[in-house]
Amino acid sequence: MSTTIEVKGDDVIEEEEIQDVSSVEMEDHPSDMIIVLAERKRVGVPQRSSAPTIEERLAILQQVKSRIKTMIAEDIPLFTMEGIRDVHEQVQKCMAQGGKGDILVKGLDGIMVRFQLHIGQTYDWADYISVNPVIEYVPMQHLISEKWVKHRDPELAFCNLVIYHRVKLLEKERRVVAEARHAGKPKEEVGRDVDNCLHEWVSSEQCKQLQNLDILRKDASQIKKIVAFACGSITHCDDRSKGRSCYQHGLIKTLREILTRARQEDVSLSREQRDEQIQCFIQDPAYTDIDREILQDDYGIATIIENPEGFLEVDDSTLVLSFSPNVPVRQIVVDIAKPAAMIWDRIWDEDKDVEV
Repeated sequence: MSTTIEVKGDDVIEEEEIQDVSSVEMEDHPSDMIIVLAERKRVGVPQRSSAPTIEERLAILQQVKSRIKTMIAEDIPLFTMEGIRDVHEQVQKCMAQGGKGDILVKGLDGIMVRFQLHIGQTYDWADYISVNPVIEYVPMQHLISEKWVKHRDPELAFCNLVIYHRVKLLEKERRVVAEARHAGKPKEEVGRDVDNCLHEWVSSEQCKQLQNLDILRKDASQIKKIVAFACGSITHCDDRSKGRSCYQHGLIKTLREILTRARQEDVSLSREQRDEQIQCFIQDPAYTDIDREILQDDYGIATIIENPEGFLEVDDSTLVLSFSPNVPVRQIVVDIAKPAAMIWDRIWDEDKDVEV
């Protein structure tokens, strides 16, 4: 879970004054992740001289509701693969040019919003420095809910892709990025914990029930890829969170084994199809270098990829898994692709009374 801050005041430290933040390697606990909204402006729209009143905000909200209602009626997706890929490529281009530049995002009303990416930016309200860009996804419920109307930036009223800066604490006296507040466990200890959790998972009744599901074997020939979101870091110090994360990664491993075995036993497939490897990808901003070493390199459970690459991997041959994400994974996936199957946990809908 990340902390989100929306501010405009900023200060800038020149590159030669501070350690190169793009090369800083730190092991962060997920609770260290704080994101700050980037400077933004709607293109071609006159800037307001004063903040909108609550009545004006509600009027804008009604316009957003009307637009989304029209899009739903006309079967126009709120998220598109092309839109996400375009924003991702713009971010990559800016990062290749030193972490500075403009990123244009098209709102649901067709108007572009210009975000200013500035890695190395500091802020006058706190000792933070921006270190990475973050693409955030706004669910439909937030766009149309009156609960958020007082806090929603009118510049972003129609924008469901938003650019933030990830920031870290800055020790201004030494002009370096401060050490993470939470010291992680050593890799050897994490590895032992993972071994124990995976053994518990394989021996569990839930795993045995999963092995007996006929539907997985029937759909095996259609599934060539597994993409999982928000499985969490296995380096948690909290036993409950760590165990949940290990079980979820164990689930990915088991699913791939079931699907691989079913493909190999399917006589209707060619030998080449039966031997085709099922790719596995996992996306979560909480992953650390130790997660990568253990989950990807040591156990070979899955390849860790960065946001938004997980969404860009989803297609009609993909099994998608999603566990308590703080982004609208289901909304995005059903808009951008038609995956072979989806697995998610029980959902508590805080905006269940919201209507378009």
